[in-house]
Amino acid sequence: MPSVLSPAPIYRIPSELLSIIFELAHADASRRLCDTWWSHIGTRNYARDVMRLLATLCTVSHTWRNLALSLPRLWMVIPIINLQDGPFALEDFVARSSSLPLTVVASGPQEHKYEALQAVTQSHILSRIHRVNIATPHADMGSHGVVATTLTRHFPAMEHVAFADLFGELHSQWIILHAEQLVSMKMDHFFASGLGFPRKVSFARLERLILNVYSPETAPLLTHGVFPLLVELHLGGASTNECPSHPLPSLRLLALRTINFDGYLLTLRFLPIAPSLECIIFTGDKREKERLLAKFCPATETEEEKASPIHAPQLQRLILRGGGQIGDSILKRAMKHRAGSVLPHHDWTIELEHVTILLDE
Repeated sequence: MPSVLSPAPIYRIPSELLSIIFELAHADASRRLCDTWWSHIGTRNYARDVMRLLATLCTVSHTWRNLALSLPRLWMVIPIINLQDGPFALEDFVARSSSLPLTVVASGPQEHKYEALQAVTQSHILSRIHRVNIATPHADMGSHGVVATTLTRHFPAMEHVAFADLFGELHSQWIILHAEQLVSMKMDHFFASGLGFPRKVSFARLERLILNVYSPETAPLLTHGVFPLLVELHLGGASTNECPSHPLPSLRLLALRTINFDGYLLTLRFLPIAPSLECIIFTGDKREKERLLAKFCPATETEEEKASPIHAPQLQRLILRGGGQIGDSILKRAMKHRAGSVLPHHDWTIELEHVTILLDE
């Protein structure tokens, strides 16, 4: 009778396969950490998850520990939590990551984070930092906060930045200092008005910009910026209709969530300055969605109010999102006349995401 082979213990899996598993698990934990850039609580919790994962990989067995310590990709993300009480020091991340680019993620006002960020800003580490994510509580905006510590230095290799709750001239000037080198930028609450923000700031390499709150305080960053390579623009909580002062020749995607009366007009104001725009994602209430669609229904208006075709040569998709309802009559009219509502005339699609069609009586 043939013998039955029992499976090998998990810690005896071949190193090549373990390496893949370790790196995939760490990549997933790091992605969740970086995706919570707008929340200091989420950032803190996911930073702890990354540290726990590393600690687990290094304690199962000597084989696992040696393998984990030898994989540079596991040490590319530096979570600024209580490194003093944890199993790893800042130097461990710097040394184990070899020469790979580093990501620094920090949250919270505690003193150990202040000291850790001071260490991060040493020149031999600065040159390797490509991404900075800082989610800081509103109460920690004083001169001894973690943000103030970080924003006193220039990061020569930094290409990606994500900040929540930025206040004061220091933060504005730090962004300007790095404007020419940034590839992506995410901001939650950024107050630029009244801070001497220049009338023209060149973001020569920026491809993706997210402003979770687009308000009169935030608007100067967009209205004064020059974005020749910007491909994606995400504006949340829009309470102003201020539009960029300079063309956006490379813009392909505009995602806009409006909370302002007549906020749908902001979408239309982008079309003349963004000739390459292919996709618009619009989130608003029923009235805002319908008024936006009405602009693509010239045949439904009186001759005195008849709308001219909209210059949108590359428009392919209009996505209406965010729940709520929309009347079926306005939707049908927009679908019927959409090809003739844009210049040059061409077909494009209207899509609904989590929006209910309401049958008009």
